Amino acid sequence: LLLNGVYAGPMPNSARCPELPAWLHTMARMTPASGPVGLALSFQGRTNSIASIATGVVKHVVDCLYPVLGGTAGNPLDERVHELVVTKDGIARPSPQVRIQMWTLPG
Repeated sequence: LLLNGVYAGPMPNSARCPELPAWLHTMARMTPASGPVGLALSFQGRTNSIASIATGVVKHVVDCLYPVLGGTAGNPLDERVHELVVTKDGIARPSPQVRIQMWTLPG
């Protein structure tokens, strides 16, 4: 796994939100992926809507993963994501959170 953690900060509302990338930098010293990756996002909490994948919270979370995907704020190398799994548990929580898992793929 390149990444396995639960982000419980403010959910990003754009590709340039600073909180998620800052959290990634506290996880460990990371070298960006150099090839294709798989990505699983498990949204936890009733307030996270995953209905609009291309323009909503799913897209914004992927965009903010540039410290691991490579690229820069607002210009992530999201074309490296070759597999994407998105789930939602719908259980009431004090604040929204997302489990993020990323792994390398052959290629």
